Amino acid sequence: MREGDETGADDVGASDASGGATDAEARAREVVAGRTATDEAALDEQLAAISEGGGAPETPQKPRPVPAPARQGRARPGRAPRAAKGPTVPPAGCSAADAPLELPSASAVPKAAGEPRPARRSFLPALRLREEIALPWRRARGGLFILLVLGVWALLTSADVPEERIMSPTVLPTPGDVASTLSGLVGERSLIESMAATLTRVFLGFGLAVIVAVPLGILAAAWRPLGAFLAPLVLFGRNVPIAALIPLTMIWFGIDETQKVIFIFVACAPFIFSDAAAAVLDIPERYVETAQTLGASKWQIIRGVLVPLSLPATYTGLRTLFGLAFGYIMLAELVNAERGLGSLINVSQRRGAIADVYMVLLIITLLAFAIDRLFAFFQKGLFPHRQDP
Repeated sequence: MREGDETGADDVGASDASGGATDAEARAREVVAGRTATDEAALDEQLAAISEGGGAPETPQKPRPVPAPARQGRARPGRAPRAAKGPTVPPAGCSAADAPLELPSASAVPKAAGEPRPARRSFLPALRLREEIALPWRRARGGLFILLVLGVWALLTSADVPEERIMSPTVLPTPGDVASTLSGLVGERSLIESMAATLTRVFLGFGLAVIVAVPLGILAAAWRPLGAFLAPLVLFGRNVPIAALIPLTMIWFGIDETQKVIFIFVACAPFIFSDAAAAVLDIPERYVETAQTLGASKWQIIRGVLVPLSLPATYTGLRTLFGLAFGYIMLAELVNAERGLGSLINVSQRRGAIADVYMVLLIITLLAFAIDRLFAFFQKGLFPHRQDP
């Protein structure tokens, strides 16, 4: 009976021990499962933070001590204080890669070895290169130069006694002596008729040169074979001494008015030809190509493109060459000319009337200036876009 009880008690104790072990295993499994779930949740949070922030979550760090700002001088009135030099500190919450880039100043950038320095702007407008001057100031400066020449002229001839003058009266008379000869030139020596004769010869010879040389220059620039064919003749006319043409024209055309007109024509035609050809060659090729694209013929391109676009430059060249022709006529009138400004100069020089020579030279200068202003007036009406003086 005791053995049976002991055996039963042993079975109960064994069952209790096995039950206790089973409970302990269950609790251990629950603990492990809870820790795993907690670890998985923490891992999910870390992955989410990485995907949202673009990097691993920052671990809290101890704040570094901020250095004291550098001592700055007293700020001047009207000027902002200078910022302390040093590395740029990125803002809070940004990494060093996200910090704004600090660009060097213009003075700190080294210049290339051959880089030109910017030109300094002068304080005086008159000393600036290629500075435009208003028309009133331009005329004022021209008038100042004329007054300066007259002042120097008067100073050189200011002494009352001719022997005490810096310049001899036989070389340079006084301005008053030159001005006093005007009445004698007009009344006794037919100054008005001489001016008319000179202008007639100049306009006839120069007009004939324009009529012949301008069309030839345009055609020579449009067709290069024609330009190459006429090049030797033009080269000879541009480089031959002008005085050497006087004997040739006298042999060909005599010593009357025809010789003087032909002399002006021969002297001016090569230069007018070259200026007209250069004006056509300076036209951009895109205008000709556009006309060809639209189906224009060669003559239509010449009449409608080349001639209109070359006229402004050709007209400006004619203004300059007319003054050249006005100087050439003085040579032509030295030979068998009853009337003419050149004849007046020649006769006055033979008589020893130096004051008359200076007066005729002044009249020629004023007459040429008046004609140039007349051409400029017509130029403003014909070509208003031109800015030539």
